[in-house]
Amino acid sequence: MCTYDKQLAEVAAFEAAYYDDELQPPCTIAEIKELQERTKLLLGAELPKEYEQFLLKHNGLDFNGMVIYAGTKKPSEGDDDYCILDFVEANLIRRDIEEMNDFLLIGEKDDEEFGLQVSSSKYVQIDATCLDVIEEYSSFDEMIAEVIQSRL
Repeated sequence: MCTYDKQLAEVAAFEAAYYDDELQPPCTIAEIKELQERTKLLLGAELPKEYEQFLLKHNGLDFNGMVIYAGTKKPSEGDDDYCILDFVEANLIRRDIEEMNDFLLIGEKDDEEFGLQVSSSKYVQIDATCLDVIEEYSSFDEMIAEVIQSRL
């Protein structure tokens, strides 16, 4: 059981109660393998294993102004006209800024982004404008739990 499972259960209950909606289904093993290849080819990096584990539960999350990027671009549960931005696409967009090459972004909320800082091997939250590190986390699980909790 992951640290963030409690928060995901709360999000699922909220989505079901207020929107008659469900969380995103998981990525398949084949989709994870394809994402690993795209990450290596286009971002020159390894896909974080903890993020893979998240994607095997849910292919992204969009809740209350917070987005955890999807592994593959598919319509959002409950809204066929909307897709959660995929991991590689989101990172390529931000890499227009050279300093962003040091990050593998997992998601965003408000004016903040969160993910892995490659040079330090730490999970961090950064200001999306000035790129300052706002917070460091001891693990992927702690980061995701705190980010989701901030939206509940």
